[in-house]
Amino acid sequence: MPVTPQFELATLEVKKITGAISNEDLLQFYAFYKISHSEDFAKAEKPSAFNFKAKYKYQAWEKEVNAGVTAAQAQQKYIQLAETCKQKYGFDAKATKSANGEAIKDTDLKRFDELAKQLGKPY
Repeated sequence: MPVTPQFELATLEVKKITGAISNEDLLQFYAFYKISHSEDFAKAEKPSAFNFKAKYKYQAWEKEVNAGVTAAQAQQKYIQLAETCKQKYGFDAKATKSANGEAIKDTDLKRFDELAKQLGKPY
């Protein structure tokens, strides 16, 4: 399933959240993103038990796959979580750096502006 413009905008909005997003929320974003892009969980390599970050990401993805979340549902859940996190952690549509201080790519900033305009978002 192709991603919707609303989902694509949500992925870019998350980069402009100003506060530190909780690990729980980050894992949810990861799982929904993987499912939204129709990545095949059955082909994913199970990470080492000693690679905790990869293990938790894998488990979050597995949980949503086992719950039967479809690509369309995952996109909606991602969008809803993005809206919740924007309220919870803060959001700056003009931000050029993510909350961890990394610069947001120019291509992402341009695409954010294009999608916001296309979808009538008042940024």
